[in-house]
This record gives sequence, structure tokens and C-alpha cells, in this order.
Amino acid sequence: MKFVFISLPMSGKTDKEIGHRLCSINGAVKKACVEKFGWKWDDIKTIDNFWDHAKIEDNPDMPVQEPCVFYLGGALQKMSRADAVYFDEGWEHANGCLVERFVALKYDIPALFYNVEYGGGDEIGKNERAN
Repeated sequence: MKFVFISLPMSGKTDKEIGHRLCSINGAVKKACVEKFGWKWDDIKTIDNFWDHAKIEDNPDMPVQEPCVFYLGGALQKMSRADAVYFDEGWEHANGCLVERFVALKYDIPALFYNVEYGGGDEIGKNERAN
């Protein structure tokens, strides 16, 4: 099994919008992995960065001061299980995605990028191996 983490800008979006976007790009992400890495479609599983807020445990003795940092920490935990990372449209303008990109570079995790030339996310631009 191969795992691909999806780095997706979420700020200002509703849970419904985020869920819809994740569903709409899943096939394109798998297609890109088949084409770029030669992976088998049925062996690819995407890891999303979506959180069920009701299931997150909080420590009342140590409350979360910065929710974005809290969720980013969880995203990096999920990303640690990935064989590659897909950066969706607008990633370069989202703080969390920029941190995820930095981590992918530093830890040599292959990256795939949404290419705005194509629109709609059905095609993905280049892939790269971080140095």
C-alpha cells in the first residue's frame, strides 16, 4: 500500500467545502501517482487533513491557545505516514501548507503539485524529489 498525504488550504472554508474538495481531487491524486511513480491504482490510499472536531480530546489543564498550530501538529503526524505529498491549489498561500512543504523538503518526501494551468485539479503539474 502507498499513502499520499493531501495538503489542502482550509482557512475560511466550511467543513462541507473541504470535504467536497477532498472528494473531487481524490481520483486526480491517484492518477498522478500512477503516472509519476508507477504505483498501482488499487494500492494507493490518500490521507486527508480533515479533522472531526468532536473527536479531538482537549486537556482542560493545558488549553489550546492556537488552534491552527494544534491542527498542524496533527497534520504533520498524518504526513509522517505518507510516501508522497500532494499540494492542492493555493497551497503556496496557506501557512499550514507552507510548513508541510518545508517538512516534505527537509525529510525528502516526494511532492506532487496542483497546476493552475489545467484548472479544476484534474491534472497535476510536476513531481519532484526533495534534495
